[in-house]
Amino acid sequence: MTRLSSRLTDRIKGTEVLNRALRYNARHYEPVRKLLGELDGMDRSARRELSDRLTRRALEWAADTPSGLPADVPLAERPFTEKSDLRDHPERFRVRGLIRARAQTSGSTGIPVQLQRSLRSIGSEQAFIDDLLGVWNLTFRTARIARLRADHVKPLADNEPPYGVRTHGGQQLLLSSNHLSPTTARWFHDELQRFAPEVLYTHPSSGEALASFMQKLGLSIPIAVVLTSSEVLEPSGRLLMERVFQATVVDYYGLAERVAFAAGLAAGASYFNPAYGRVELLPLDDAEAPTGCQALEIIGTGFWNDAMPLVRYRTGDRVIVPDHYGAAELEDVALGLLPVSAIQGRDKEYLISPRGEVLVGIDNATDGINGLVRMQVVQESLDAVRLLVVADPRVGRVNEAELIGNVRKWVPGDMRVTLEHVERIDRLPSGKTPFVNRRV
Repeated sequence: MTRLSSRLTDRIKGTEVLNRALRYNARHYEPVRKLLGELDGMDRSARRELSDRLTRRALEWAADTPSGLPADVPLAERPFTEKSDLRDHPERFRVRGLIRARAQTSGSTGIPVQLQRSLRSIGSEQAFIDDLLGVWNLTFRTARIARLRADHVKPLADNEPPYGVRTHGGQQLLLSSNHLSPTTARWFHDELQRFAPEVLYTHPSSGEALASFMQKLGLSIPIAVVLTSSEVLEPSGRLLMERVFQATVVDYYGLAERVAFAAGLAAGASYFNPAYGRVELLPLDDAEAPTGCQALEIIGTGFWNDAMPLVRYRTGDRVIVPDHYGAAELEDVALGLLPVSAIQGRDKEYLISPRGEVLVGIDNATDGINGLVRMQVVQESLDAVRLLVVADPRVGRVNEAELIGNVRKWVPGDMRVTLEHVERIDRLPSGKTPFVNRRV
């Protein structure tokens, strides 16, 4: 075992057993898998009844929060929950309890939000993800999984192999996506070939980069499923990974706020899961959409996080559907009976190093920074990154050294990092404020 493997294995062993126990807690995991097994056989009426029943339960949980309304107030009469309200006053949306898991999101709008999750939320989330692998009779507990995501495997300055380590008793391969480059791609291919994964779990940007590098080297490798999430997957990226990995690509949409979930096996055809959360689609008159289509904002009410039950949460994300869709068709979209053409969620939040590495994970840099309202990362060139920071005026300037220190976990030393305090960050015509703006 290499020194890297030894150090990382020691660090992981303490959390591996606990993590798996939380995700596969039979009390919360098994009932959801059973429900999902029944969902495919439900018609419109049964799905509507299921959604109404889970909505009532979510409203009962929300009534126990400091900001909660009585449970009998109809959903349609409730105000929207804004991301800024959740960011500024997260305590108003929490239900008191002894066991809570902390989470954070930068969000596609660049607003860091502090969240809490219950044991029910953790177990049910794993059930929904495992359900995507059901066609292959696989789960994250049973499959050989290669993970190519924003994991901090080893320091960026360490450019010598290995660039990954086996975990979970050798059943998972944890790869350092930030060490993936044209010059290291053959090592990644060879290690994947030795490991023989059934599932490649990746960000679209990392999976596309690996496939592109391998294709230029004339390499390919068979993997049953490529599972992507956390970024927008373009049709061209899906086709590239299908070809190089000889795989079925399954892409899913979710949020750290746990209010909506959608998945698709084919380009341009994603279905919401009505057992995950109540989806409302809000028309947006000023939104850009392709000809013959309309854009609508996703409003979600989560069904499974009783620690932080969010009701009518404005995600800031949008769906694209045909413009002839009326109320009946939009209800079928929310019930998972009709697909959406596209989901415009988080843009691909990666940087490119001077060596061609695709650097992901920069959205984690906002974690724990007091007084940070918004941040945008602008890459001016391959060796220069600029941080645009909007600070809470009640706090003043954020701790710049702490923030840059966080950024350095994901940005190598040969890339210059500067910080600039600004009053606001410009939006794109689509209404989005990209967290990473690459001008390379």
